[in-house]
Amino acid sequence: MQADIALCLAGDILDDHFGSAVRLVGSSLLARGPLSIQDLLRFTAEECTSTQQEPLRFHHVRNALLTLVQHGLVIAKPHPVASQSGDSIQSLKQVYTMDVEDVLNRLRFPKFLEYCFYQYGDLGYELMCVMLNNGSCTVDHAVREVMVGLRDVTDVELRGEFKRLVDERLLRAVEPAQIRLPADAPASSSSSGPLPLAGAAVAEGVAVQAQADPVPIANGDLGEVSGGASSSSAAKRPRVAGADGKVAVVGAAAPAPAVTVVYRYNRAVLDLAVFKCLICRLIEERIDSHAAQVITALLTAVRPKERGNGVDADFLRFPQIEKRMQDLGFKNAGRDPKREQAQLLERLSLLAAHKDGLLKRRSVTGPAPVSFAPTPVADLDADTAPASAA
Repeated sequence: MQADIALCLAGDILDDHFGSAVRLVGSSLLARGPLSIQDLLRFTAEECTSTQQEPLRFHHVRNALLTLVQHGLVIAKPHPVASQSGDSIQSLKQVYTMDVEDVLNRLRFPKFLEYCFYQYGDLGYELMCVMLNNGSCTVDHAVREVMVGLRDVTDVELRGEFKRLVDERLLRAVEPAQIRLPADAPASSSSSGPLPLAGAAVAEGVAVQAQADPVPIANGDLGEVSGGASSSSAAKRPRVAGADGKVAVVGAAAPAPAVTVVYRYNRAVLDLAVFKCLICRLIEERIDSHAAQVITALLTAVRPKERGNGVDADFLRFPQIEKRMQDLGFKNAGRDPKREQAQLLERLSLLAAHKDGLLKRRSVTGPAPVSFAPTPVADLDADTAPASAA
């Protein structure tokens, strides 16, 4: 029963955000599992016939799939049967799969924007709006769209704010799609055939096959990443001596094209940020604002895992908690430090003794014998906030 309600809600979301054609394609994928584009044409035609609608044609299904892939809702995988076929054309077949949780997560977009507005200001809010509207795009496209609406900002300011969102993992680089080529397909011109050499080497008919250098992964650069060879990779290239005695490095005159980095919003980090806000609001309503400040400092030790679902939570000793409270601006310089320490320890003991197990307390040896940690989140996709009171 709950699964049927979730599928109906996901269909309504797709219809509201993308239109009826995307809803038909998405509902078929959610109800039937991985499907090829031929299966999608057949099942959507059956659905249209039962509702007395015009059947979707190939370009309708194709454009719907492209839209869903653009927004990270559909994943393309090699066909499990066709990929093992000896036919080079049949081996290119793919199946498309979709997760209902990714669709339902779009209901949290207003919360994501609210968080970005209060945490990063107008620029962060506008950039996140562009990313959520486009699904995935480059930094150049995001900056151009924001500058259309905001006339009083510069390109440098927007790129700096975009880099801040990437550094804090609210945005992530999208992995490139893996294109499967048939075994007998010709390779690209950049990595096949003899590469042109300089001077007499070409006249003498000298030809050496050089391997293409791997494209480096973007690390810190938000624009285009050069695919040219580095000094270490150039040293490994084949070298040919010409008639004039000069040594030519094969492939040095043909650098690889630049790679454009595409970014998408990081669902895990934004979900965790929303959950943290909900917990802090709940603590402020149930206890007081000081307890909410304490739990805010402790939640800085909670971060999403690099791979998979869930989060990692570190234990913090009392001096570390004091330091984070000070960094967040929660400590008053004019108050008695001993009194503030006593109040902080009182709030920590209260939160650790709560029946919901909001904090974990652990005794260790050393100058600060007690450390605290928030209860880690088992699943970031849960419907309720982690460790919240019932």
